[in-house]
Amino acid sequence: MEDKLIELLRSLGLSKNEIEVYLDLLKNKASTAYSIGSRINQHRPTVYESLKKLMQKGFIVEIQEESRKLYQTKEYTAIEEYLKQKQVELQQITPYLKNISNTTMPTGAISVSYGLTRLRTIISNILEPNQEILIWILPKNVDEILGDWFLKEINEKIIKSKIPTKIIYSKNFDTMKEISKNPSAEKKYINEETNIFTIVYKDIVFLIVLANPITVIELKNIDIAEGFKSRFRTFWEKSEKDKD
Repeated sequence: MEDKLIELLRSLGLSKNEIEVYLDLLKNKASTAYSIGSRINQHRPTVYESLKKLMQKGFIVEIQEESRKLYQTKEYTAIEEYLKQKQVELQQITPYLKNISNTTMPTGAISVSYGLTRLRTIISNILEPNQEILIWILPKNVDEILGDWFLKEINEKIIKSKIPTKIIYSKNFDTMKEISKNPSAEKKYINEETNIFTIVYKDIVFLIVLANPITVIELKNIDIAEGFKSRFRTFWEKSEKDKD
């Protein structure tokens, strides 16, 4: 779990030194810069610089105790509060972003991107009412790799907008609770395993590679999309009816 925390802190822009200082303070009581530096083997000037930046982000506080300064982490919710504040700031500039952005993907283009953020953005933007979506082959451990949000978010959007959906999943796929509640989704399974699954929507094909990092390959081409739809129909015909 600490690895996930480190990855989150890194995504927030914290440097390696800042992360080491923050983790040290999480695990120890209020400390001087000297004590922190001794524990993590960093020079005091480097520690002071990290402490300064952590205080600016609101992750730690400075305590004046007689003739010395101590540093201590704030409530464990400090990271959550920091993210909430960034969300408020983002909402303030969203109209401006929308006004200046030109995000139309050229026809025939192929793009490659990485990480959960990009995948979440795709899911948020592609699901529209009355636009069929095809998904296959969902690996058995997709929720472990991507998190529970993935299936939950897709399912909620499909139900809300009544999006016609066909899903083919691995035979050993065991996370069907959310999908099974969805009357708009047709489901089948196939005795096949892969670390790549495909989403086809309108004239766009998304290939999601469950590697490290997660890789999203996006192809915008009507002919390619039709080819993938044909491939999906082949899989659909040889798949078994939903086991639930």
